[in-house]
Amino acid sequence: MYKVISILKNNAFISRFVISRHIKFLVSLLIVGAFVLPLTYNSGNAVAADTNFKGKKITIWTPHKGGASVLSLKLWSKYIAKYLTGNPKITVKPKFGGGGVTNANFFQKTAKPDGLTATMANLPSIVSHSIKRKGVKYDMSKWHVIGAEPDNYILIAGKSSKVRSINDLRGAKRSMSFGTRKRNLGTMAYEYLWRAAENPISVIAGFGGNDTVVQALGSGEIPLSYIRGPQFLKQAVTFKDLGIVGITQDGVIDKSGKIIRSSRFPNMPTTHEALLKINPKARGTETERVITTLPIMRQLSKVYFLPGGTSKSIIGAWRSALTKSAADTAFLAEHKKTIGVPFTFVEYKQAASLFKNGLSILSDPFYQKGGKGYAMYAGGKKKKKKKK
Repeated sequence: MYKVISILKNNAFISRFVISRHIKFLVSLLIVGAFVLPLTYNSGNAVAADTNFKGKKITIWTPHKGGASVLSLKLWSKYIAKYLTGNPKITVKPKFGGGGVTNANFFQKTAKPDGLTATMANLPSIVSHSIKRKGVKYDMSKWHVIGAEPDNYILIAGKSSKVRSINDLRGAKRSMSFGTRKRNLGTMAYEYLWRAAENPISVIAGFGGNDTVVQALGSGEIPLSYIRGPQFLKQAVTFKDLGIVGITQDGVIDKSGKIIRSSRFPNMPTTHEALLKINPKARGTETERVITTLPIMRQLSKVYFLPGGTSKSIIGAWRSALTKSAADTAFLAEHKKTIGVPFTFVEYKQAASLFKNGLSILSDPFYQKGGKGYAMYAGGKKKKKKKK
């Protein structure tokens, strides 16, 4: 309205009478609209209708092939349905391949903004989106975050490393290898930590899953590796028998944005704590930036989305359902009993903020192809295959 009035006033060929007439006409439209629009909006209950999922079939897509991750989501989906109006049937379907890229591409191409399709995107697919990896045909920045599940990895050391705590990070005075399935932001952060301790390590990719890594640590083939927090808890007895100990945890981000210890590991220091103990002057350095990026990205280990174009009412219904179901005491008890570890959740406001922050961090040339960081988390030595 102000723009229209300004244009009219600045036109020398328009009389004051015409300006006045236009103003009166616009005001009358606004007055009529104030009464008509609310009636139109409420008639038919459009908002109520699109958030009632009674009799509907909903699909949540996951990039994970199976295992505890899929089992956990299937269990959770029963409780999510409980908090969606109409208690719809929710089916969890895997779309495996490409480190999560296959699932994300499929979701981008097929998901309709009707609230009947959601997806979980894993961290590798978020990184692939951010660094524009070949094969990426999706744009997560246009999707709607409805919640997330965080993750927390543990830096572990075998007996051959002679490292039992962060007090031993300095002084080993010998080259050590770090075994992993593939290089990523985690291995990169640990490299920076050991460099800060003036005791660089060599990352060797190509190992199999957790069992392979644990065997290699136990036998002394590799002195260092890392493992997901839940797996560390589940294999606590085995680790103790093999002399494998946890050195640091990535940590989690609290609502104020501070890196803190996970409630699962209250007595284990974060990698950031270890860095500052080794070198208090590391604040503000490239090393600190790399190490503090890791827990931010770990909070985005599993991010749940609705497709772009979804209405605010549907987004709100899903966000509410995820938040309420994640706090349901019956669900939490069943999850602990079935999966063996407590369920953790990042509500949508913090998840959306962290997601936006994560995309911004990874857009830095340091992490993009050709940058120093990219070379460290996307390349490197691979384990040599044994000759038959």
